[in-house]
Amino acid sequence: MAGCARATMVAAAIALACFASTPASGQPAGQWEGLAIEGVEAFNRGDNDNALDKFHRSLAVARGFAPTDQRLINSLLNVAVTYRRLRRLDQAEIYYLDAIRLQELAADPDLVVSLDALGQVYHELGLAGRAEEVFRDAIRRVEEIAGADHPFTAIVLEHLGETLLNLGRYEEVGDIYGRVVHIREGTFGPNHRSLAPALTREGLAFMAVSRNLDAVQVLRRALGIWRAGGPPPTGELLTTLEALVDVSQTLGRHRDAVDYQRQVINVRAVVEGERGAVFAEELLEYARLLRRAGDTVEAAAAEIQAAQARERGLVRP
Repeated sequence: MAGCARATMVAAAIALACFASTPASGQPAGQWEGLAIEGVEAFNRGDNDNALDKFHRSLAVARGFAPTDQRLINSLLNVAVTYRRLRRLDQAEIYYLDAIRLQELAADPDLVVSLDALGQVYHELGLAGRAEEVFRDAIRRVEEIAGADHPFTAIVLEHLGETLLNLGRYEEVGDIYGRVVHIREGTFGPNHRSLAPALTREGLAFMAVSRNLDAVQVLRRALGIWRAGGPPPTGELLTTLEALVDVSQTLGRHRDAVDYQRQVINVRAVVEGERGAVFAEELLEYARLLRRAGDTVEAAAAEIQAAQARERGLVRP
């Protein structure tokens, strides 16, 4: 079964069971396994076109197997995952739908993983209504299989929340991310890093419906989690900090807003360097916040720094 493990796609959020039916003996089975292994190896080294070719060829062989044979399902999913990586989302949708149809026939428990992936494809295509429908189907199924508090339930809920956030359904979003936090607290503990993105988005939803004090509470908790461990993902940390800047201004807490904006600048300085238009604009925002807080001297210094950062951005290193 070692070859089977290598022939099953495990990247891009896909984790499928090895086929448990016909052993990999005989010419078609051996041909399928060889092509699938070559495809996975090409995929893992980023050779996407070669991977797609191998997966299509392994799929052509798998078409000769029974409709519920795991090798056929795996082949369809491998093609779908590769099309998604290539951003050929319309093609990815076709192969996910075909795989899901067979997974339903086979009563494959990994169907929920495929549904979640299809929902993400619809989300990326801007088809929010379809994405919501698929995510809710996946949530219903995983709850039936594994329970309402399973970690994978939280993953799909998080994806549903992102879709609803884009649709502006903020009350629902707050409830969904609150549930994600509850599940992950029970599974991983109250300070696990996986809580921070959910807390941040819960905070954004609270801000959108003017629950600003609740927003401050969850956003500060998210920031504390990010600060407690190793270097956090830059984008996520900036999202949390920028939300805290905005909600602090809304509440009239100008000194807090200044402090969080200073942290935004420090993060960008480390990651992007103290130069360029984006960094200059962050410094100007810092200066505006300082003036609102009554610190005109430091505000003037920040404005000078902003001009210097903009000039440095015009000069090639």
